[in-house]
Amino acid sequence: MQLRKVKKANAFAKQEGASSNILSNEMNQKVEQYTSELMNKSFDEFTSQYFNHSKRTVEKSINCAKKGNLIFNLPWNRTFEATIDFNIVCQELKKD
Repeated sequence: MQLRKVKKANAFAKQEGASSNILSNEMNQKVEQYTSELMNKSFDEFTSQYFNHSKRTVEKSINCAKKGNLIFNLPWNRTFEATIDFNIVCQELKKD
């Protein structure tokens, strides 16, 4: 899944007339925003399916929920190195 996002980010940079290897600060921000939107959409789809699936592999006594957006950053103005952060909060369900 993530490799496709990198390819889309590279294609977006190329479409905008920029190299995916060295981006200007302005292009870096555009690529970050574009890729962040793609990754957040995929992350939302994955977490909603995973956490709502009755046969998930997470133990049934634990409840998890996605909190906040996934954060995608290109810290060195290149599309082949990125930082990705997200929060998932889990807690043990009370037993009857």
